[in-house]
Amino acid sequence: MLIPFIIHGGYGVGHSVEVLASLAPEARREKPLVMECDQERRTTETVNGWLEAVRS
Repeated sequence: MLIPFIIHGGYGVGHSVEVLASLAPEARREKPLVMECDQERRTTETVNGWLEAVRS
């Protein structure tokens, strides 16, 4: 299973999802968690919520 976690400086996810798909075409891919780097204060809550959704 491939669970992308992408942190960026304001430019968004870019082509990250496509690149990961090309590198691991057989992997089950979950929706990525994408965060801007200035969101550190909310990181724990965001990551925990995202992991709960992915595990469901």
